[in-house]
Amino acid sequence: MGRQHIHRAARFVLAVPARYRLPRRSVWTDVCIINLSDTGVMFRTPEPIQNGTLFEMVVQTPMQLGNIAPGRFGCLARITRTEPARLPEDGYPVGAEFVEFRLDQDESS
Repeated sequence: MGRQHIHRAARFVLAVPARYRLPRRSVWTDVCIINLSDTGVMFRTPEPIQNGTLFEMVVQTPMQLGNIAPGRFGCLARITRTEPARLPEDGYPVGAEFVEFRLDQDESS
């Protein structure tokens, strides 16, 4: 039997600022994106986060990236992949899938 080809969304490697907030927390944490696609994001966190965790994120994109328009957008996302930190000060690489987009997200709410 042949292997089934699974289409992955194009990933854009770029370092853009973002903020995320875990459930039941009022404080946003600043992070830098590693890569971004139409379906998800990879970034480094200062703390380990468990797979399956839902969180809010606000991202500022400088240009059109696939189906993502330039500008600021908010989203609800779910952690789907975690990696150990090489050094704690470098942060913990995590991957997340977008669950819901929220345009004109107010970071203070």
